[in-house]
Amino acid sequence: MKMPRSLLISGLILLLLPLFNYLAVSYHLLIPPQYPIKILSRLNLIELALMVLAIPVGIGLLRVKRWGWYSFLVFGVLLILYNIYALSTAVSRYNLVALLETCAAIAAIFVFVRRDIAAPYLRMYPRGWRFQRRVPVEFPVRVEGQSVVMRDASDRGVYVAWDAGRLSPGASLKLQFDLGGESFALDAGLVRIDADGCGIAFRNLSRSDARRLRSALQGASAAA
Repeated sequence: MKMPRSLLISGLILLLLPLFNYLAVSYHLLIPPQYPIKILSRLNLIELALMVLAIPVGIGLLRVKRWGWYSFLVFGVLLILYNIYALSTAVSRYNLVALLETCAAIAAIFVFVRRDIAAPYLRMYPRGWRFQRRVPVEFPVRVEGQSVVMRDASDRGVYVAWDAGRLSPGASLKLQFDLGGESFALDAGLVRIDADGCGIAFRNLSRSDARRLRSALQGASAAA
């Protein structure tokens, strides 16, 4: 699966979350896990719904769907709010630990996948990144070893005339190009595929590479 590792791990964690919760409830109630009816009957409808909802949310993340990201945000808020409610109605060490673990897990997933999900989920534009200043440029760039033509660029990504084949948004890519006298070899992710080409977002861009890229783009803009 050609997608960011953080995104893959987060999606799998959400898919397995119902199992983790089931085992946690089993341990807390001192009921062996081989008695699912006894365990699940002790949960209310909200708890059962939240347990099941983790599965479609995880599927949405793994399929790199915009609804997957928004459903994760809603699911995370609901999960935290319910744990706060549970703690307020029954103050116990178990409920407190559950609240802290939930907050830490949701925050960790958000922080670790934020860069990787920003482009494939929230910036699906036909020509580059409209929230960043784009520089119309036309020069060769190598994408996964294939020589293609770059159409425009920003400090967040590029738009190239390239047939991505069977790849889908979220796939990891390697970019190599020269701009303004500087050479770049960058990690990137496929953002959008349309009839004219592909939008590609940079990933894990170091501060030094970001500075070099902005300077090169300024030079290219001035030359244009």
